[in-house]
Amino acid sequence: MANRIFREEIKSKDKIHIMGIDEYVKLEGIEIGRKESDRRFVENLLRETEFSAGRISALVGVSVEFVEEVMKSLKAG
Repeated sequence: MANRIFREEIKSKDKIHIMGIDEYVKLEGIEIGRKESDRRFVENLLRETEFSAGRISALVGVSVEFVEEVMKSLKAG
C-alpha cells in the first residue's frame, strides 16, 4: 500500500518521464545537497560581507526570504 502511494507521488511529480524509485531518491539527494550548499554560501556571505539580503539573494540565486531565514538562524544560534 505504502509503495503504491510512493509510486503515485513519483508519477505526479514527473509527468513527462516516469522514473524509478532509485532515480527519484537520487534526485532528492541532489536537491538536498544543493540546498545545503546554498545555505553554507549564504552563511559565509552574511558573516564575511556587508551585502544586503537582496544582494546575497541575487548572488546565490535564492529568494530573499531564504536569506532572511538563514540570517535569523545565525542570530539565534
